[in-house]
Amino acid sequence: MRQFFLLLLLMVPAFAQQSDAPVISWQFTKDFLSGNTFRPETGNLPAILPGEVRIFEDSGFSYLELNGSDNAMVLTDQISQAGLPQQSITVEALVRMRKNQTYSGIIGVFQDNGNFERGWVFGLDNNRYFIALAATAKKNMTYLYNPAQSEAGKWYHVAATYNGVELKLFVNGQQVAVSSEQQGNILYPEQAMMTIGAYRDENENFQMKGSLSYVRVYDRAINETEISKRAAAAEMFTSQPADIKIPGDFVVLPYLQQLTRTSVRILWETGSASQAKIYYGERVPLEKSVEVKSNHTFFEVELPGLKPNTNYFYKVVTANSSGLKTESEVFSFQTAPDQPRPIGFGFVSDTQDNPVVWGEIATRLFAERPDFIIHSGDIVDDGRHKDDWVDEFLKPGHELMSRVNLYAILGNHENDAEYYYQYISNPDPEYYYTFTWGNAAFFMVDSDRPLKKNSKQYVWLEKELAASSARWKFVAHHHPPYTSDEDDYGDTWKGPSRRGESDLDDLPALYEKYGVDMVFFGHIHDYERTWPILGGRVQDHGVVYLQGGGGGGGLENYAPTRSWFTAKVHRDHHFVMVTINGDVLQLQAIDWKGNLFDQTFIRKEN
Repeated sequence: MRQFFLLLLLMVPAFAQQSDAPVISWQFTKDFLSGNTFRPETGNLPAILPGEVRIFEDSGFSYLELNGSDNAMVLTDQISQAGLPQQSITVEALVRMRKNQTYSGIIGVFQDNGNFERGWVFGLDNNRYFIALAATAKKNMTYLYNPAQSEAGKWYHVAATYNGVELKLFVNGQQVAVSSEQQGNILYPEQAMMTIGAYRDENENFQMKGSLSYVRVYDRAINETEISKRAAAAEMFTSQPADIKIPGDFVVLPYLQQLTRTSVRILWETGSASQAKIYYGERVPLEKSVEVKSNHTFFEVELPGLKPNTNYFYKVVTANSSGLKTESEVFSFQTAPDQPRPIGFGFVSDTQDNPVVWGEIATRLFAERPDFIIHSGDIVDDGRHKDDWVDEFLKPGHELMSRVNLYAILGNHENDAEYYYQYISNPDPEYYYTFTWGNAAFFMVDSDRPLKKNSKQYVWLEKELAASSARWKFVAHHHPPYTSDEDDYGDTWKGPSRRGESDLDDLPALYEKYGVDMVFFGHIHDYERTWPILGGRVQDHGVVYLQGGGGGGGLENYAPTRSWFTAKVHRDHHFVMVTINGDVLQLQAIDWKGNLFDQTFIRKEN
C-alpha cells in the first residue's frame, strides 16, 4: 500500500500539467498542508480548516479526518470567480463516512431553499451516496441516489458526471444511477458558499463525520471506462473492512459525572500520557476552554461557573508527546434546574457482564432523553478488572453517558475496587452521597457496608432525610429490603424464605418516618414492584420498593407462590423511566427490546 501511495504522489505534477487534469482538486496529505490550509492540487482555491487539522496515515495512505462539527472548509463565497464548470462536470472523491448521516456533504456549491434550487452538491444521505444538480432547462435540482446503502466505516470511490444531457452516479467504478431530467448548462446561484465536508447553503449546514483522501472537480464528463480505472486504482482502500473508529488515543471517550446546577466533571482516558483541552459553551463554535497542561492518561476535569437549567456543548482535544492529536465529537448536556420543574430520570441495575444488553438498554434510555440516570450497583461483573469497566460498561454506554449523568452506587460485584472510584466520580466519601434535581431528592447508600441503626451510613441517612424539604424523596442501594426471589434468602421450592436482606431490616421504618416515596435496588436479576408498604402491611401512603436488576446479568426467577407485597413481577432484561410533574409521578418499566410491561402512577395528596 505504501508503494502505491508514493507512486500516486509522484504522479501529481505530471497529472496537473495534462489537458484532462481537474480544474480544481485537493489531495489531503501533509505535503499540501501549511498551518490550517491545504493548497490545491490544481486550481486556485485553498481549503482552510476552521478546527483542528487531523491527518492520519494507514500503511502509508494519508487522509484527513473530519469530526462532523467544526471542520467543514469554505473554499469561496465568490463563485463567479471560482472558474467552475459550466457545460459539463465530473466530481470525484475517495471518501469514508464514519457515521451515516442525513445530508452529509462531500463537496457542493448550491442553494436549495423551497422552490429556489441552484448549483450542485455531492454527498451522502441516509446511507446512500447522491449527486444533486440544477441546469438551465429544468431550473431546479435533480437528486440522483445510489439505490444501495453504503456501509459506515468503509472507503468508497464515488464519482458523478453531467454532460449537458445526462446526470450519472458511480460507486466503486459502477454506474448506479442515471437521469436525463437535466438539460443545458449548469445553473449556479448568484450567491453561495463552495464547501468541502458539508451539505451547506444559506440555511443548512450538515457536516460530514469521516475521512477524505482527495476531492476533484473536472470541467468535462469523464467516460465510464476512465472512471472504472480510477476506481480500480483505489481498490486496495475500498476493499478494506469497515472501520468506524476514528484514529486517536482515547481508551475511554469523554463522559459526564457529578452534574449539578453550576458544574460538571468530564472524565476520559488516553492510551499515552497527554495534555488536553476541553472546549465548551452554550453553542458551537465553542468559546470557552479549560486546559490541562501536565501529562496524564486519566482525566477528571471540572467545568465550573455554569448556569442552571442550561444546555451546554463540549469536546475534548488531547495531544501526546509524539504530537498525536485526538479530538472527540461535540457532546451536550443540560445542567440541573434551580427551580422545581417537571423531570424525567432513568433507573437501571446489574448491567454486569452483558455489554450487548447494556448497550441496547443504554440506547433506549438515551432515546427517552432523561435528565439523568441512577444505577444501583453491580455495574460490572468484577470491579477489579479494568476490561470490565472499559469494554463492557463504558464503551456500550457511551452515547448515553457522554450526554446524560449517571449517578451510581456500589454493588457487591464492584468489590469496592479502585476502578470504581476512578471511573465513577461521586461526592466524598463516594460510597454514599445525596443530590437533588428539581423538587426531588436522592439518597445513595452502599448496602455492602453496615446500615443497621447507629451505623455511620444510617446516622448520615437519617440526618439527611430529616433535613430534606424535597417534595419527593428516593433512596437507592444495591440489596433488596423486599423481594420475591426464589432462592437468595431461602429455597422457596423446598421451604420458607425471609424475602429480603436481613442487614437492611432497620431501614423500612426509617423510610416511613421521613416520607420516602420509593426505594430503588437490584441484586436480584428481574423486576418487581411492591404495593405501598407502611408498618409491614400494604397501605396507602406507604413506601414503594422497586427491584430493577435486569440491566444485563443472568436472569433469576421468583418463588412459586405470590408474596403479600407484590404488585408486579416480570422476568426479562429491562430499565425504568420515572417522570414527575408537581404532585404526580409516572413510572414505566420497559424491556430491552422497547416493550412497556408495567406502568403506575402516584399522586401526592398533602
